Amino acid sequence: MIDYLLVSSSLFAITGVAMLAYGYRASLFSGDPATRWFAWSMALLCASIFWRRATWDLINPIVIAGQVDQRHWNIAFNVLCIAGVYAGLQARLLLIPQAERWRWHWFTCWMHPGLLRFRTDRPVAPHEDRQR
Repeated sequence: MIDYLLVSSSLFAITGVAMLAYGYRASLFSGDPATRWFAWSMALLCASIFWRRATWDLINPIVIAGQVDQRHWNIAFNVLCIAGVYAGLQARLLLIPQAERWRWHWFTCWMHPGLLRFRTDRPVAPHEDRQR
């Protein structure tokens, strides 16, 4: 029997961490070392969470075993992960320069500065506007 609450919370968590990792892509190559290292840490943490959730909450129980042990704990951890994604997207929203921030929401800011842009020729965070 498939636990639909586990599957749906896992899908939300997996989608959320993928969006969060993608949201920080423009900062991966920032000129500011603090921004660059923070973005890399977020991307790597999101990747580890993504693969853990995909493997243990979806692939193993549904495809391989057809059963999940400790479902209630997995659901609780998925909800905690979703709350972390929300906090990370709020932080990403605050990294968008003030002049552009009004066009973005917490649930769309992961696409900034543009859906396919990885490197930017302009600052991607407010503190990168300062004189060096």
